Amino acid sequence: MTAIVLIVFGDRIFAARGVPVPPLILQARENVMYYVFMIYFFGSTLSHNMLNSGAFEVAYNGVPVWSKIDAGHLPTWPELMKQFHAAGLPGHTF
Repeated sequence: MTAIVLIVFGDRIFAARGVPVPPLILQARENVMYYVFMIYFFGSTLSHNMLNSGAFEVAYNGVPVWSKIDAGHLPTWPELMKQFHAAGLPGHTF
């Protein structure tokens, strides 16, 4: 987002600070649509890939109950309830 703001308003921002506009910003200003779309595309791709780790973590009162990364699979309901019970969740015996 900051990169897009610098491309669109960079000349004013740098002028207000009394510093010269970097050549990269000047080049990006010549082809604004291309740079804005590329920043948006790569930014959304990067954020999607960072969020898509396949992790599934469950905790109860700060105690880790299940980790898909450690177990290698998603828990079944009985497995999850057994782990909650072991972590101190009051209730039924599972």
